[in-house]
Amino acid sequence: MTTPISICRGCSRHIFSLRTNQTAVVSRWLQPTFTQIGRRTFAIAKTKPIPAKQKKPSKSAPATPKAPAASPFKNAQILRMSYAQRLANKSSPVTLYEAAPHRIFLFSSYMTGLCCAGSAIINYYANVLHCPPEVHVLVPVAFGAMTMAMMAFGTRFALMPAGSIRSIKILPARLAKGKTPTSGAKEISSTDIPVRLQIEARRNLPFPFLPLRRFEADPNTIVMKAPMYNRKPAPTEYDKMRMKQEEEVRRKEEREYEMNHLMTAPFRHVGQAFGMLFKSFRRGLTGEGFAPIEIDGEKFKLDITSAYALEEGRALDRIARIEEDPALADALERLGIAPVYHMREVGKNRHQALWIEALEAKFEGRGEPFDRAKFDQILGSYEALADYPAAIFPAELLSAYPEASVILSVRHSEEAWLTSMETTLWHAHIHRPHPDPSPMAPLSEKYHGYCWDNDLPKYGIAAYRAHNELVRELVNAERERGIGRKFLEFKPGDGWVPLCKFLGMEDVPEGPFPRSDDWIEYKKMVEPEKEKEKKALTEVTS
Repeated sequence: MTTPISICRGCSRHIFSLRTNQTAVVSRWLQPTFTQIGRRTFAIAKTKPIPAKQKKPSKSAPATPKAPAASPFKNAQILRMSYAQRLANKSSPVTLYEAAPHRIFLFSSYMTGLCCAGSAIINYYANVLHCPPEVHVLVPVAFGAMTMAMMAFGTRFALMPAGSIRSIKILPARLAKGKTPTSGAKEISSTDIPVRLQIEARRNLPFPFLPLRRFEADPNTIVMKAPMYNRKPAPTEYDKMRMKQEEEVRRKEEREYEMNHLMTAPFRHVGQAFGMLFKSFRRGLTGEGFAPIEIDGEKFKLDITSAYALEEGRALDRIARIEEDPALADALERLGIAPVYHMREVGKNRHQALWIEALEAKFEGRGEPFDRAKFDQILGSYEALADYPAAIFPAELLSAYPEASVILSVRHSEEAWLTSMETTLWHAHIHRPHPDPSPMAPLSEKYHGYCWDNDLPKYGIAAYRAHNELVRELVNAERERGIGRKFLEFKPGDGWVPLCKFLGMEDVPEGPFPRSDDWIEYKKMVEPEKEKEKKALTEVTS
């Protein structure tokens, strides 16, 4: 970069941010055209009444006063209600999420925990407390370590079901206020409908048969790590026909095998049962299929593999808050290191062709590899860079800018990174039209193919690990050669202090660390299109 700025009492340096947690850039073709839902307006005007024959009032019966006509503004108020308020306005609770009974999982977790704890107690009593005196002194020490390992193993299994949420419901407005309506009670205003969630969860104790914990929570206190809704790409007619044929062939083969091997059928069925049991064991050990969620600061978990979710999880996504990713680029700009080259800058500056040229030179050997002169055509006017596609070139950038500092931004877990990618950049990629008129389409095709072979769910975590290890190895190799490059591994939640210390800044900014979540805006833009598709599908099926 050609024009460094002063960031610390006369010291100027460049900053790289080799990010692996990406942000979806919504292309123009993906932005739906919003239409006005309510086109009807209401007004009160003075009109001349239609003349009618007046009847004389009867003297025997007094005239009954007419009920006032329903105000058209009532419908307008209902339209202004939020999505959560419309659900709370119903007369009965609305189930947003309900987990499966988990009988096999609970049985395997508690039984494994009990067996491990019992074995640990027996082992401690027999081989530690009553160890024969003629054995070596290290033998009871080894058995004691084994006892601690078995106890920890059993505790892990027994605590896995703890904190799992059984159901999340929106309470009706009257129940949420805690008042029993009477005949003379005033109706709740449609603009002031309270929204309360009723949550049932398992207690944080490793004991079965305890009653579920039931409590109420404000939707604003619920934070999910990632959206629940992850729409799969719609199969084409050819794919549907092919899958149907493959399913028929598979069922026919299974039927023929069953009929030709009747004597071994019981053994196969027992093997299937044991397979389900061992799958539950694996889940109890690894926590597979559970997503973290925080409610009023307390940690719980959601089963995302075998649970019911209203509108496939979209309802809960719209009501709860989704954790935002730390915006390192925004933080650098706030600290005076600006401008920062982010993925948003690619389309703004029409750099797609240059990045495609760099990708082809790196992965296909076409043309000369990019050096500082070529990178300066893209990054020359920027003081820092972050995100893709720049993060694909760690070795080339470190070689081109030996004076630059490096910040490796990683997530708290590989699964969190993969979930974030699947619900943002990958989601936008697999829902592109064909052919795609977007100027970003050729670049998107290139790096999705080069980075994870166009299969992020399968190869994404491997690419994530390889990227982080490559950056660390490059920096360590430079240090061995005497290149004193500054390096920081930054994690979400670290905040301002380590970043300012790394940059040599004494003054720490006030306020929270900048966060951004373009996925929220992405969902807002594609939600009308999804509703339109759902409505069209309903009309076709009906």
